[in-house]
Amino acid sequence: VSGYFTAGSYERKGARRFIAERLIRLGIPLLVFDWILNPLAILPIVLIRSSSYARTTVKVAEGYYSSFHIGSGPLWFVETVLIFSAIYMIWRKIRGPVTIPEPADRGKVSHGQLLALAGILGAVSYLVRTWKPVGWCFEPMNLQLPFFPQYIAAFFLGTAAYRRGWMQGLSDDLGRVWLRVAIGLVALMAGMFITLGALKMDPNDFRGGWTWQSAFYSTWEQFTGVALSVGLLVWFRRKYNRQSPMAKAASDASYGAYVIHTPVIILIAVLLRGVSLHPLAKFVLLMAICVPVTFVLAHGLRKLPGVRKVL
Repeated sequence: VSGYFTAGSYERKGARRFIAERLIRLGIPLLVFDWILNPLAILPIVLIRSSSYARTTVKVAEGYYSSFHIGSGPLWFVETVLIFSAIYMIWRKIRGPVTIPEPADRGKVSHGQLLALAGILGAVSYLVRTWKPVGWCFEPMNLQLPFFPQYIAAFFLGTAAYRRGWMQGLSDDLGRVWLRVAIGLVALMAGMFITLGALKMDPNDFRGGWTWQSAFYSTWEQFTGVALSVGLLVWFRRKYNRQSPMAKAASDASYGAYVIHTPVIILIAVLLRGVSLHPLAKFVLLMAICVPVTFVLAHGLRKLPGVRKVL
């Protein structure tokens, strides 16, 4: 989806305005999170075990900024989209203008194409994970490269989907079939987890290497990703292709909520640490508080001068 909207944004704005707005919308939140919000999120966890708040705060700051790397926490996604956007802009500058097909010329997406895509991604992911297993991270940029075959394909196929009208080529029947496939694959993995516990398999065998477990997990992951992407896109298009005023406000604030949610969740979790509840009940309570608080804060932030251009 991010690739789809990237292509549309480039077509409307041209290269210079496109990359300038990407640097504002993606680069500024990335830097603010890495330099300010992420250390603020870490601080409450450390302070609750400290007797000297001032000394501990200084120590946390020294440790954080001396080992600083870009793309901390959930903002790795923003970092990745920014990198992919720059690559897309360069490619478009080299390639030149493209033709957007008329509705009648837009291609239909077939089951065979989706099966081939998922199969190729599964094979490539498996091969990548024989080199770097799941969990390995390129530390300077906080990027988990074992997942990048899927990310690269999803983004750049999204840009192609905009140019070739593939979103409109996803039929309702196709979406229904692949949503069922996704549900079945999720159930299959649940069964595998039960089997894993019963047979006492080594979880590391699923993370990478020349093992059948890694091949299975890589293939399952890509087929599930393709199935969910297609199935949910079509399902939401059919069932929820409209917005109430509240949904519109939440949609407008969703990016801001994404950027700020980490410190909000951690702070509220720390404040609730004295509440004695079953872990699942406490999770539900935390979610019930954090979701509205995060969206209200994001909505308020967007009312500040200049913030709407960023969030």
